Amino acid sequence: MDKKEEKEEVKRIFTGYKRMTPKITRELRRLGIFVVRQRNHVVLSVSDGETRHLVPISSTGGDKRGGLNMARKIISYL
Repeated sequence: MDKKEEKEEVKRIFTGYKRMTPKITRELRRLGIFVVRQRNHVVLSVSDGETRHLVPISSTGGDKRGGLNMARKIISYL
């Protein structure tokens, strides 16, 4: 899977995001993104090939753009 396909997949996963579900966790793990749950946030461990970045995202999506905003944050580290 090339970088463009990875980015599109992340966008697809987070479209309509309301909360972190087991299905989303599995799909992210398939992309090499690991999920760590904390009290009020979820921290994603994203690798760009050289380094790992920790990306905090909220436990819930917020408004209708919340999931896409999170996807954009994750994509910036891919």
